[in-house]
Amino acid sequence: MKAILKLPFVFLFGLFPVIGNAQYITISGYITDFLTGGAIENATVFEKSSGIGTITDKDGFYKLVLRPGKMNITFSDNGFEAFVQKLTVTNDTTLMIQLKSEKWVKEHEKAEADLQTGIGDKKIPEERKKFWFF
Repeated sequence: MKAILKLPFVFLFGLFPVIGNAQYITISGYITDFLTGGAIENATVFEKSSGIGTITDKDGFYKLVLRPGKMNITFSDNGFEAFVQKLTVTNDTTLMIQLKSEKWVKEHEKAEADLQTGIGDKKIPEERKKFWFF
């Protein structure tokens, strides 16, 4: 009976060197709305190579525990344009992320296109374009 009880303890204490040598870093921060500055609740934070992800709490806070190295972290939520951060991390890191609404992005892409071609649907004559710098 004593031999049977000793076996689980030997196995349990035998794992400590393996667990103790594993090095992890923490990536944490807040995700907010670009326009309002308000917290985005339930936004997704996902690291592609490890397959580890989480969601933000009611304050927009998130926390990932990962192995150090190169990573691609995607921050996304419904109604917002996804943002991918590529980085190499060796220490605990804080990332403050602002997501732009898809509606805002579309409006500003159209406004930028209008600036390049003229206002609205009006086109710039070819002879005038040679004096413009883009």
